Amino acid sequence: MSGPGPVRSPARRVPRAGPRGASAPLAVFAAAYAACLLLAPDPRWALGGIAAAAAGAGAIVAVDRLRAPRARVPSRAGAASIQLTAAAQGVALVVALVVALTAGSWWAVLPVLLTAVCVHVAALLIALRRSADVAALVVVLAAAIVAWSLSPTSMREAWTLGGGAAAGMCIGYLIVLRLPRRRVAAAGTPRADLPVGAADGASASSGQ
Repeated sequence: MSGPGPVRSPARRVPRAGPRGASAPLAVFAAAYAACLLLAPDPRWALGGIAAAAAGAGAIVAVDRLRAPRARVPSRAGAASIQLTAAAQGVALVVALVVALTAGSWWAVLPVLLTAVCVHVAALLIALRRSADVAALVVVLAAAIVAWSLSPTSMREAWTLGGGAAAGMCIGYLIVLRLPRRRVAAAGTPRADLPVGAADGASASSGQ
């Protein structure tokens, strides 16, 4: 008499946080970053900020469409890093605001926040391996570099361009979240497709 067959491990449940849960926070972040366009010293800089937003959103959507968004369900460590870096964004913003209120260094608020966003998007990329996160990291990194390099002497110009690019990143994520979902495979499965909406709570705070 043959023994019992191999025991199969139970399938891992994948969170199904839909795009609605992420859309509202992303829209708020997009509006907040877009408000930086109001600081434009003249219409030409405002158009530059709008162009940066359009380029950022277009890059994220294009990469997501042209390169199949192969992704994976995050491990526990990956999920923890996403949550930790998401919380760090709030801490960075509070610290930057406190420094601005006490020392008058308002120029540093946006660069500090964008740096924290860079770390968070990098955590998303490492944990989820989504193609959209690659483009988002490039966009927000460019925005942070512009903000750090121009803010001390040209705060209004830096915030116009950096804020526009960051708004574009959020808009790009919003568009991607609305695109058709994809199949889910267990963590560690080669070429697993992560649906748009999985880990949305973390993605929403990247802005994100």
